[in-house]
Amino acid sequence: MDLHLVPRLVRTLPDVEISDTGELIRRRARAWVWPALQMGIAAAVSWWAVNQVAGSAASYAPITAIAALGLGRERRLRRSVLLVSGLVLGMIAAEVATGVIGVGWWQIGVCMAVAAIVTGALVGRDLAVTYAAINAVVLLATPGSSGWLPNRLIAGLVGVGTALIVLLLVAPARPAHLVRHRLGRAADRAAAALEATAESLEHGLDVDRSGDERATLARARRLDDEIEQSHETVAQAVELVRWSPWRRSDAAEVERLRCVAQELRPAHRTVSTIARLTDRAGLLQISPPEPIRHGICHAGATMETLTRDLLDGSTPAGDDLESASDAVEQLMAAEVDHAILIALKEEVRGLLADLDGIVETVFDDPPATPAGLRADSVGDIVYGNHTRP
Repeated sequence: MDLHLVPRLVRTLPDVEISDTGELIRRRARAWVWPALQMGIAAAVSWWAVNQVAGSAASYAPITAIAALGLGRERRLRRSVLLVSGLVLGMIAAEVATGVIGVGWWQIGVCMAVAAIVTGALVGRDLAVTYAAINAVVLLATPGSSGWLPNRLIAGLVGVGTALIVLLLVAPARPAHLVRHRLGRAADRAAAALEATAESLEHGLDVDRSGDERATLARARRLDDEIEQSHETVAQAVELVRWSPWRRSDAAEVERLRCVAQELRPAHRTVSTIARLTDRAGLLQISPPEPIRHGICHAGATMETLTRDLLDGSTPAGDDLESASDAVEQLMAAEVDHAILIALKEEVRGLLADLDGIVETVFDDPPATPAGLRADSVGDIVYGNHTRP
């Protein structure tokens, strides 16, 4: 038996950060209070509503409501359309299978596969395909889920409708808070990636470790995931402001944070590239000159302070945000002769220039709106050039 099999399997698991401190547990618990409240309200109301309307298949409505809320990165209105598509197609597949091949262990597998293929061909989206397959299995295998097709369809539609009402009217999330929280996490990941990169340059890279264990590469992967999630969160916040009457007052702040996210995103991607180039240089046992490490450290401290000020809307203090010109001059004076070091040098220089440019753009000459949009109303931006009342 291979004694190293279990450690290798653990390393191949997706990156999951376990809460290991009391402060982290409390912070995560606070972050999940509002989504849990939304989920509880939607489940309770959908159960009650479907009993009033359909009188059967009540257990199915809360399942659909929770899925429609979408507590992950895609909590957006288009999710409901995909869920309804999967709901209808999965129900039809289950209904046909019940009458043609009956119910059994192999029939469940056949029904799920057919529902997935049909939904994939007609809709072509992962969420719709997954939900169609789930619906087909639930309706065939869950006790009490059988019944007349319209009743089950009504239960599912009630669940989706209840989720939208809770999401937009009853307990809408705070869109500005969502964006600040996500951008703060992205900034923390970027700073951690730069810190791991600087440590690798100072102490050397453990070339005997696999890619999943090397700190620089692991930090870069976490940052990439956070960048994508921040994009989805900003889009979600814009939709909340657009469709929720109780959150329209947040339009100006959401637009400001959207511009902040747009400014920071290229810098975050550059940090990921720097971490990967550093990892590659370590594998090849190439030592970058000291100015490169100095530039990375300077960029990490600047990014952390700059992001905090951007999210708070406060002007950075001159002592906290010194000009990056000295670091850039030292960096450009460093002589490198390897392709990876040349690329790393240019990426660090570009990151420092980006951060310096953000300070000048946002604080010294803040843009009223993105290019090409009118500046007379934030509502014109957020509401698709239709001024909200």
